[in-house]
Amino acid sequence: MDKTDKGKPLLLRFAAEASATQVTREMLSEIAAKLGVSETKATHIAINWLHMTLFEGDLKDIDASQTLSPSEAKKALRGLEPLFATIKDRK
Repeated sequence: MDKTDKGKPLLLRFAAEASATQVTREMLSEIAAKLGVSETKATHIAINWLHMTLFEGDLKDIDASQTLSPSEAKKALRGLEPLFATIKDRK
C-alpha cells in the first residue's frame, strides 16, 4: 500500500458490556495505553494477532515497517495474550 494511501476506513460499534464476541471502548483504550500506541494501532495489532492465530501465520508475514519494529510487534502481541485468554474464558 502506498504511504499516502490510508486505506478504507472502518467504523466500529462498541458494546456496552464485553463478551467473547464484543468489546467495549474502554477495553480498546486500555489495550492502547498498555501498548503505548493509538487505538487504531491497537486494533490493527489485535486483528493481526487473531489472524496469525487462526491461520497459523508468522510475524514475518506482517509488514510492521511503517509503525512497529518486528521486536516491538512481538512484544505488543505477547501483551495481548492475557486479554484474549480472558475473552476465551467468558464464552
